[in-house]
Amino acid sequence: MEQLKDQYESFKEMVLKEYQKGNLVFIGVEGPMVAPLDKFLEQPVDGILYDLNREEVVVLTMIKDLTWVNNYAVAKVIRKLKRRLTELESKYNELITVNANGYDGNGDPVIYGIK
Repeated sequence: MEQLKDQYESFKEMVLKEYQKGNLVFIGVEGPMVAPLDKFLEQPVDGILYDLNREEVVVLTMIKDLTWVNNYAVAKVIRKLKRRLTELESKYNELITVNANGYDGNGDPVIYGIK
């Protein structure tokens, strides 16, 4: 029992240290995994939910545990936020595609990145 407590304490310390570095720690198929948060968020939403074990299909198999409600809500929020992030990135990329002389790809003038 004491060995388990020591393992938990060292695992907790590792998670906190990685958090301070800006990394995310999650449990994968092969055990604890560490990833830079920004890099982790670059993957498609299905990968994010899979890695966090929060896909809706998985969460619904745990319906006898009341935590499924929040886990399901988290999955929906992550999907919505990822969709919104993709939309905003797309709009941003449109705004910065102005060429050096201040015109967009159609030859229309652009002022301060707004068509």
